[in-house]
Amino acid sequence: MVSTQPSSHGKISGGNQGSINVYERVSVSKELLLGAFLWGVSFWLGYVLRSVLGVSDDIDFARWLPFLISVVVFLVMVDLVVMLVSEKTMLVISCIGSSIFVVAGFLDHISVQIIIAGVALAIFMLLAGYEGRRMMDGALKIRFFAISKVILSRAIVGIALMLAIIFFGIFSQAPLGPNNPILPQHVFETSMQRFSHTLAPILGGIDFSKTLRAITQNTVESAIQSQGLPLTKYQQNVLINKYLTDYQNKISKFFGRTIDPDKTLSSAFYDLLLSKFNGLNDSSRRIVLAGMAFLLFLSVQAVAPIMRWIAGGIAYIIFLFLKAMNFFAVVTETKNKEVILLS
Repeated sequence: MVSTQPSSHGKISGGNQGSINVYERVSVSKELLLGAFLWGVSFWLGYVLRSVLGVSDDIDFARWLPFLISVVVFLVMVDLVVMLVSEKTMLVISCIGSSIFVVAGFLDHISVQIIIAGVALAIFMLLAGYEGRRMMDGALKIRFFAISKVILSRAIVGIALMLAIIFFGIFSQAPLGPNNPILPQHVFETSMQRFSHTLAPILGGIDFSKTLRAITQNTVESAIQSQGLPLTKYQQNVLINKYLTDYQNKISKFFGRTIDPDKTLSSAFYDLLLSKFNGLNDSSRRIVLAGMAFLLFLSVQAVAPIMRWIAGGIAYIIFLFLKAMNFFAVVTETKNKEVILLS
C-alpha cells in the first residue's frame, strides 16, 4: 500500500503556471477509458439481447449463452467503473451513457418500450453508482466485496427490470410461437411426458408421448382381449372411432377446442394452450403478459446471488491485475482512510 499526505498528492512545480496535479491530469484519461469500455460492453449487451429476441416472438435459445456472458461482462465493468471512477460527473456520464448504449444496441429496432427499458436501467445504474461511491467515500478501508455487492445488486435489478419491460413490449404485440420464452414447446412437451411416466398410476396409465388415436386403440384392444369379445377388425375400428370421437368431444367441451388425434398428447395440448392464449382479447393478454414479465423479473432476482458471485469474483481479479500494473494506487490519507487514485 502506498502512503502519502493528502496535501501533496502528485503535485509538481510548474514555474509561472503554478502547481499542477499530475494525478488529476492522468486520471481523466483513465476515467474516460473506463467509461468507453463500459459503453462498448453496453452496446454489445444490447446488440446480443436484440439478436436473442429477434424481431418476432420466437427466441433462438442457442444465443442465450452469449447473452449471459455479455451480462456478466457488463456487470464486471459496472463494478470496476464505480470502484475506480471517483469524479462524480464522469461517473454519472458513464452510468447514463451505458444505458444509452444498451438501447443503441437494438439498432433499427428501437421502440418506445426499448427506450422505457433503457430509462429504467439508467435509474438503477445511477443508484448503483451513487450507493457504491457513498460506501467508498464513507469507509476507512476499501472492502471490495461488500461494496461490490451493493453495486451489482442495484445493477442486476436494473437489468431485470429492463428485461421485463422489453419482454412485455415485444410479446404484447404479436401472437406467440412455439419457441416463445413464456412456455417453449420443447420444455412443455418434455415436462408433460416425464410427468405422465411418473404419475402413470394417478393418470390411469396415460402416456403423453403417444397420440390420442394410439391411446384409444390400445384401450379398446385391451378391453376386447380382457372380455374375450369376438369382434372383427372392422368392428374394432368402428369402436375405436366411436371412443376417439367421445374423447374429442370431452376435450372440446372442457377446453373449447379439439386436439389433433394424430399428434402426441403433449404436442396436441401445447397447440391447444397456445391457441387459447393467442385467442385472448388484448386486455386479458396484457394482464397475463404483465404477470409473466413480473415472474421473469423475480427469476432474474432469484439468480442474482450467483451472478454477483461470478461478476464480483472476476471484477476482483481484474482489480488486482490493474493495481499490479499501476493503473491505480490505493493511498492512505488522514485517519487511515484508504482511497483509490488513478495514477
